[in-house]
Amino acid sequence: MAFDPSIISQIPDMAPNPVAAKQEGITLATNQLKATEQKEAYQDSQKARNVLKGVKLDSPQDVTKAAEKLTQAGLPDQAMSFMKSMQGLQESKGNLQLQQYKMMEVKNDLIGGAVAGLVGQYDQQIQQGASPALAAAMMQPRYQQAIQQLAQAKLPDGSPVLGPQDLQQIQQNAKFDPQFLRSIAERSKQGAAALKTQLEFHKQDTADKAEANRERATDISAKREEDYSRSISDKEVQAKIKNEMKKAAILDDEDLLPMAKQYLAGDKSVLQNLGRGDAGAANIANMRRAIRKEAQAEGLTPADIAGRMGQFNAFMAEERAVGTRQAAIDVASTEASKVFPIVEKASLAVPRGKWVPVNQIVQNFEKYKSDPAIGRFAQAIDTTVNVYARAINPTGVPHEAARQRALKLLNAATDQEGFQAVIDIMKSEIEAAKTSPDTVRDDIMRSFKESVAPKPDSPAGIAAQGAEGTGAATPAPTGPPQSGDYSHLWKK
Repeated sequence: MAFDPSIISQIPDMAPNPVAAKQEGITLATNQLKATEQKEAYQDSQKARNVLKGVKLDSPQDVTKAAEKLTQAGLPDQAMSFMKSMQGLQESKGNLQLQQYKMMEVKNDLIGGAVAGLVGQYDQQIQQGASPALAAAMMQPRYQQAIQQLAQAKLPDGSPVLGPQDLQQIQQNAKFDPQFLRSIAERSKQGAAALKTQLEFHKQDTADKAEANRERATDISAKREEDYSRSISDKEVQAKIKNEMKKAAILDDEDLLPMAKQYLAGDKSVLQNLGRGDAGAANIANMRRAIRKEAQAEGLTPADIAGRMGQFNAFMAEERAVGTRQAAIDVASTEASKVFPIVEKASLAVPRGKWVPVNQIVQNFEKYKSDPAIGRFAQAIDTTVNVYARAINPTGVPHEAARQRALKLLNAATDQEGFQAVIDIMKSEIEAAKTSPDTVRDDIMRSFKESVAPKPDSPAGIAAQGAEGTGAATPAPTGPPQSGDYSHLWKK
C-alpha cells in the first residue's frame, strides 16, 4: 500500500493537546467549585433563616442580638450581611421620614404664607377705616382665589398641598373669617417651629444611629476574629485534653496483671469493650502481650489456655446449677418456716383426750373433720407434708416418695410430744438441705482454683511455692520480668 503524504498535515490535530486539556480541567474544577459554593451558600442561608426565625427586630438592639446569634451559630459572613441589610433598611426608613418632614414643611410654608397674606390685607383695610364687615366682603374674592391656588398647588413629591381633610375644613368656612384665618396662621407658626425642632432631632438621631451601627459592625467584626482565634485555641486545648485522656486510659501494670490472670483462668469477658476509646488499640495490644508473658510465667501452652476456657465454662455451668437449686430451696424453706408454726399450733389445740394418731386422721378424714380442732390439724398436716417434700426436692413437682416418707414419719407419732419430735426432725432436714448448696459451691470453687493454679515447675508456680514455704512474699526478680511488670512492652 502506498504512503499518503497528506496524513503528515493531520498529525498535529491527532496528537494530544496539553493546553486544551489543562483548560478543560480548569473549567471543570471551576464549575465544581461554583457548585460547591452554591450548595454551601444555600445551606448557610437555610441555617440563617432557622436562627432568625421568631427573632424580634423592633429596635437596633434587637438587630444586634440577632447578628450575634448568627455569629454564634457559625455564620459570621451572614451576620455581617444581615447587619448591612438592616442598616440599609434603617437608612431608607430614616430618609423616608426626613422626606415626609420636608413635605410637611413645604406644605406649612405655602398654607401659612397664603393665610398670613390674607390676614395682613384684611388688617390694612381695617386701618384705612373700613368696617370689619366691609373689609371681610372686600377680602372674600381674594380668599376664594387663594383657596383655588392652594387646591391646584402640588408639593415637590407631586401630592396636592391640600388634602381631603383640608378641603373639608375650608368648605365648612367658605366665607372669609379673619378669626379662622388667624388661628390657622398661629398653628402654622407653631407647626413651623415644631418641624424645625423635629428636623434637627432627626438629623442628630440619624447621625447617632449611623455611629452606633458602625460601632456594632466593628464589634461584630472584632468578635468574629475573637471567636475564630478562640476556636483555634479551643481546638488546641481539646486536642491536648484528648491526648491526656488517652494517656490516662492506657492500662498500667497494676491493671494488666490481674486482667491477664483472669483471662488465663478462662474468663474471656475481661477483653470485652477493651478496644473502646482512643486508647483501645493500645490496650488490646498491651493486654495480649501481658497474657503471653503471664502464660509463659505460668508454664501454659496455647492448648492449656484453651482447656482452661472449657474448665471455666464448666465452672460457670456448675455455679448456675447450684444457684438455681439454692434459690428453689430458699423459697421452699422460707415457706416451711411459715407453715411449721401453724401445724405445731394446730397440734397443741387438739386435747390430749381426743388425740388421734396421724395415720388414722389421714385415712379417716371424713370421720374426723366434724371436729374443728382435728379438722384444722388434718389440713395443717397435709400442707406440712407438701412443703417438706418440696424443700427436700426443690426442682419440679414434689415426688410422691417424699410425701409418703413425711407421712410415715408423722404416722409414727402416737401423741403430741412424738408429733413435735417428728416436726423438729423435718426442720433439721430442711436446714441441712438449705446449707448444702453453700458446701457444694465451696467445693466447686476450691476445685476450680486448683485447676487454674500455675504449674508447679513454672516460674510462677515455683514463686508461689516459695512464698507458701517461707510465709513471705517472693522478692522481685532482678533479671528479665516474668510476671506483673509489662511497662517495657510499650514504654519506650
